[in-house]
Amino acid sequence: MSKQLPMTPELEAQIRASVNDANMDVSKLAVFESRTLSTKPIKKYGLFNGAKVSPGTLQQMADLVTAVGGAIPMQIMHNTEVLPVGRVFSGTLNNMPTGDVELISRFYIPTEKTQLVNDINNSVIDEVSVGLLTEHAFCSECNFDYFGEEADIMNRINLTCNEGHTIGEKGVHVNLVGVASWSELSLVNRGAAKDAKILSRARINMNADAIKKLAASTVPLESRFLTESTKMDTINLKETNTMDEKVFGMLTANANELATVKLELSTKDTALTAVTNEKTALEAKLKSTEEELTALKASAPEQATLLAAAKETNEKLTASVEKLLPHVNAALVASGEVETDLKDKDFSSLLELVESKGLKLHQVFGVAKTDGTKTDETKTAEFSEHRKEAFKTSKPTR
Repeated sequence: MSKQLPMTPELEAQIRASVNDANMDVSKLAVFESRTLSTKPIKKYGLFNGAKVSPGTLQQMADLVTAVGGAIPMQIMHNTEVLPVGRVFSGTLNNMPTGDVELISRFYIPTEKTQLVNDINNSVIDEVSVGLLTEHAFCSECNFDYFGEEADIMNRINLTCNEGHTIGEKGVHVNLVGVASWSELSLVNRGAAKDAKILSRARINMNADAIKKLAASTVPLESRFLTESTKMDTINLKETNTMDEKVFGMLTANANELATVKLELSTKDTALTAVTNEKTALEAKLKSTEEELTALKASAPEQATLLAAAKETNEKLTASVEKLLPHVNAALVASGEVETDLKDKDFSSLLELVESKGLKLHQVFGVAKTDGTKTDETKTAEFSEHRKEAFKTSKPTR
């Protein structure tokens, strides 16, 4: 039985709005409807083993694709390296008899793709799969977020949260919340989501009473249609959304609270690191000071000895200068030069001054005599008289 929907003014308007083109020619498009995703557990291994998508996430998907310009590509087998074969242009949510919620999507394919349109109508191709990235993947037991900052690669490899809950064991799974990106919808040979199939017109047109009768029977509703599914009219959808808003709000609040706690811990860790670094620096400085003090204590006796020797040497030099000073002064006077600031010169400077005048030490101190030593004043006077005689000239008398 054909699964293609008849083109209606409503569908035409939705298609044109989805691509934001009011003049788009829709006369050569084949429109189909598919159960895209539901809140039932996903049939996959690894991180998404038994994963459940929140009703609020399904509503986000419906809103995104129904918005003006919100159409997403229709691909084959998730191969995005080739051009899309059509577009998904609308989405609605429906309640299921099991209490779950499903997302119903509508997509179009150009009728010129005859083989593809025929394969869908003849159920050769009857399953779809979404390319969906959610914002969060919360552990069903503790709300640990496998996509959050607290998670690392090992959590996703080991499928175990920080609280020790392992995906696939004892019913543990992830709850997928929030749409980060719905990139495409693909026609596949087997979908990942349970009952993600292209719907037949018979099922789409089934009225609510028939659905309720089938749901009340002991035979599962979906088994009545083999690979097909049953279109559910919107029943009490507002209540479902309200409940989901509460659950989503709780999860969001928990996520925000966790983020706040993590921020506080990060701030405290930063402060603790700064204090630790300062403590380490102070300990290193204290150790260095203790080592310097130990070295000073060890060298104190030697320094005391050197200081005493230096003091003794300085005293001797001072005494020597005092003794040498009058002799140098006398020698300078004898040489015809008088120095008035000799008291500010040290021993070495006095000797250098004597040598600069061409004098010898014995000329400064004189020669000792056995009959007594003349005083400095006497020697200076005698030397002055000799100088006077040396500069006198003898002139012949006329």
